[in-house]
Amino acid sequence: MKKCLILLIAILPYNIFSLQAQEKKEKYMYMIIEYDPNAKIVSVSIDGAQFIKEDVDYSKFEKSNYNANPLLSKVNEYQNNGWEVMSINPGMRQVYEYYYACLKKLKSENK
Repeated sequence: MKKCLILLIAILPYNIFSLQAQEKKEKYMYMIIEYDPNAKIVSVSIDGAQFIKEDVDYSKFEKSNYNANPLLSKVNEYQNNGWEVMSINPGMRQVYEYYYACLKKLKSENK
């Protein structure tokens, strides 16, 4: 019985601290950046609250359906503002490709 009591006393502080650590976890904001070379548009969806749509300036980039640099340029812009890339992927719509990136940022960094 004493061994069980000692074990319980030893484990109790660990459980209390782990619960507090879980409560302090911060939530993330999420973003999807999509580049559609066919429509010549980069669009940005931010955390279900904001949508930005921009025409691609091809004076900065070589015009090609396989050139993902307009997407990468936009990703770099947001990375410089504290966003972290989770993935960058190609996609397919009917007969043409598009590219997209998923990013995240701690909500506390946005203040």
